[in-house]
Amino acid sequence: VFDIAGHFLSEAAGLLAQNRVAEIDLLFFDVVIQSRGRFTTSEAFRAFLQDVSGGGGTNFLPLFEEGALDPTTSALIILTDGFGLAPEEPPRVPTLWALTPRGEQPVPWGECLRMTSCPRLKGY
Repeated sequence: VFDIAGHFLSEAAGLLAQNRVAEIDLLFFDVVIQSRGRFTTSEAFRAFLQDVSGGGGTNFLPLFEEGALDPTTSALIILTDGFGLAPEEPPRVPTLWALTPRGEQPVPWGECLRMTSCPRLKGY
């Protein structure tokens, strides 16, 4: 999924550039949280992305551990193929699983959006 994350991240940067959201708290993870950043401008967001790396297996559990989410977090959007461990109980905030075309929602809670309009995602 990291290979196609650029499309998703471009959309997030656009939201900041258009002032459609106040800030984005971005967590990159595979089996652990690899990096984190909080952004209020698209410039800072894009600069942060230059140094991000990741890949490997997926474990959603670290996202939902006590203290992982900022208390002001109002929603989660998780870009994923869905193949990984996830908690049985939902978090305190609404969660959107933004799934690749062949992805599977890992748990029955949360909303699901299948990203099918991006040609780069067809093989995922």
